[in-house]
Amino acid sequence: MIPKSIMEYLNLGGQLSYLRSARSKYKVHGNRTVLDNINQFINSIKESEFKITQNALYELIAYKELLEKTDNLNFFP
Repeated sequence: MIPKSIMEYLNLGGQLSYLRSARSKYKVHGNRTVLDNINQFINSIKESEFKITQNALYELIAYKELLEKTDNLNFFP
């Protein structure tokens, strides 16, 4: 196992917590929004040693691609 900073794990936990608590009033597009957080979470998992979680990202990636196609969507569905 490669040594990691505790901050990397705290950031990953924060990203996951944000996604689990996302509500209809959360903005989808732009900085510090649902899509931005999904992208950060996917990158964090891909850079981690969590192989099983990496294999399970396909559902989140598919959902992200669906949200990216909704240019006019201002708030999380």
